[in-house]
Amino acid sequence: MIGQKDSRRKNYFIKKKFQGIFILRFCLLMGIGLAVSALGLYLYSRSSTTTSFIHSRLSIVNTSDYILPALIWAVLLVLFVMGIITTLVVMYMSHRIAGAMFNIEHRLNQIGNGDLTAYIKLRSTDQAQDMAEGVNSIAKVLSEKLSEMKKIMSGINDDISKIDKNNPGNFLENGLGNLAGRIKELSEKLNYFKTDGK
Repeated sequence: MIGQKDSRRKNYFIKKKFQGIFILRFCLLMGIGLAVSALGLYLYSRSSTTTSFIHSRLSIVNTSDYILPALIWAVLLVLFVMGIITTLVVMYMSHRIAGAMFNIEHRLNQIGNGDLTAYIKLRSTDQAQDMAEGVNSIAKVLSEKLSEMKKIMSGINDDISKIDKNNPGNFLENGLGNLAGRIKELSEKLNYFKTDGK
């Protein structure tokens, strides 16, 4: 049931809010890490000096002041490139979660609307395989219980249709016990479900 081979999703932003926040937080975390690393390098280099030619003159400057412009540009460039790569990777990874969540929510809505025929079919790379199997199992049990109750109800309807309108006493003698047995069986099947008492 789970794991169709050719079930590619064309839309990678299935749950936009979840995926957007996930990507934003991941990129923010990467940016903070990069900024802290650059700040550490800048502070570490304050205790040394560097000789360099600036406008054709030999100058002695703090290493931190000398590398600051290059460090800023390097951080911005790395942040931009890694931001794009991180966005793509995180979008792909979050898609495995969001796609599975979307399928499971859709299936639960179908069950809530009374459709117990379809099953969740996730790709083998999707997360939440166990949850999908659980929902499929619930739908199967509900479908079996409802089928049993429909069969009992059909028998009750058959018994009622056998009432001879011209001779109702005949049904009272023979069919009433049978009908009561079917109603008791239906009641037992209904007691399988726990409700809030309404």
